[in-house]
Amino acid sequence: MYNVLISGYCGKMGRDVEKAIEETDDFEVIAGYDIASTGSDKKPIYSRIEDLDISPDIIIDFSRPEATMTLL
Repeated sequence: MYNVLISGYCGKMGRDVEKAIEETDDFEVIAGYDIASTGSDKKPIYSRIEDLDISPDIIIDFSRPEATMTLL
């Protein structure tokens, strides 16, 4: 099982990626990274990359270019 972090989690594509991952047995979304988090999500959503206290195996990025640079 691979643990996945979705960057851009609160956007439409981030949600679609999560749905696709939920249909697999080999991957699990453990958290998201998005500055637009409302705090009402079913997974922990980090609005600051510095606050991440998890170690994902994979990061899928569907964010804006400036957010990607921060993530890198």
